[in-house]
Amino acid sequence: MAIKHDAIFTIKFDKGIDFRYITLKTGNEKNAEKILLLDYLIFPGDSVIISEEDDRLVFSGIGAEIMNLQYQISRIEKTVSFPNFVNKKIDLVDKEPELSSILHDKLQSLLQYNYMKRDSQLIVLDRNISVLDKSSYRLLKLNIIGKIEQNLLTQLIMVFHRISKENPNLENEKSLFIKEYLRRNTRLHEVTDKNFFQANEMENYFMERMRLRKWLGTAFEKEWDSGMMKQESLDRIYYRYFFQNYAKMDYDQQSKIESNVSSNKYRDAIQLFRVQTAKGQLLPDFKLMDTSGKLVQFSDLRGKIIVLDFWFTGCANCKVLHEEMKTVRKELKNVKDLCFVNISVDEDIAKWKKSVQSGSYSDSSDISLYTMGEKSLHPIIKFFNVISYPRQVILDKEMRIVTTQVPRPSSQEKAAALVNLIKSIK
Repeated sequence: MAIKHDAIFTIKFDKGIDFRYITLKTGNEKNAEKILLLDYLIFPGDSVIISEEDDRLVFSGIGAEIMNLQYQISRIEKTVSFPNFVNKKIDLVDKEPELSSILHDKLQSLLQYNYMKRDSQLIVLDRNISVLDKSSYRLLKLNIIGKIEQNLLTQLIMVFHRISKENPNLENEKSLFIKEYLRRNTRLHEVTDKNFFQANEMENYFMERMRLRKWLGTAFEKEWDSGMMKQESLDRIYYRYFFQNYAKMDYDQQSKIESNVSSNKYRDAIQLFRVQTAKGQLLPDFKLMDTSGKLVQFSDLRGKIIVLDFWFTGCANCKVLHEEMKTVRKELKNVKDLCFVNISVDEDIAKWKKSVQSGSYSDSSDISLYTMGEKSLHPIIKFFNVISYPRQVILDKEMRIVTTQVPRPSSQEKAAALVNLIKSIK
């Protein structure tokens, strides 16, 4: 959400929800966005006033102590130096005997930097434990650990690729490099409750591990099976991973994810999605509103090849996709009966119309449709289970699904694949 001068925001909590994550940022269409708060925990009853003094945020009101604590932790996340109270000697890992010194030293350096940052944050957290209940303390601790582990894993792979490119003979030492990495002290053993699904950054870390599981190889399974998480949390992560990445997975990969899910709720949702969105399935006759206020049914578009694009205002990747699609549109300008339909999940109709007019997310020749304030609860969003944006789907002239795995035109090769796919539709 965007923060404005003297603005008041009301955050709604659904029944049974004990907390939410919020992000506050400044900026508009002309100026770059600046994130002030990223994924901060808030609780029912909080009433916090946020002001800026000397380039620092100041919090007051009900819930201000926890907001200020999270702010202190986030400032350490951005720092390159560490407070004096931090032990500069991190417990690093013993050298794998056959691992080259250059890889060992680089791993030690990564651990030193990231774990000093983590330990600094955890010290601040422990010093403020009196303002937290047990659940909030656990969530914040897991989020600190999860964020650091995400960064460490990403850096680990980048460093290995760079060093092995400069020294090709070191490529064969990847398994030794990973083996040494696995001996690190994540400090997860300090968290006795292994139900991680409410800790956003911990979920993101495990999602990143899943994305990189091919690179990690057998190490992925070894660490996964060491009791790091309860099955309930694993099921939710598999579910999230599936719906964020199904467009990039083939049939066997989708089946593999589905087979790992134990929960009936999540497995049934994946199975239903795979059945109802399979190639050749007829799309239900959903109704949405266009910019003139007219209700549009998909049956009105029968006889046209349709490229669906799901987006929302503020989605950076949605803007990127729109730019990437311009080349594709030019290549397809002579394709008869081709129609681009964009569907926004914005809640505010005025904001949606302004975004459509801006041309940042869609083309003026598109059919622009709106979920009428229902956002993710609109039947078409639930049908395709869209939980990450942008998302594209292609339909044939009979309103049958051609594919939900639309090539992202981020390169010439992928753009050509998308063009050829659409041209092949009869």
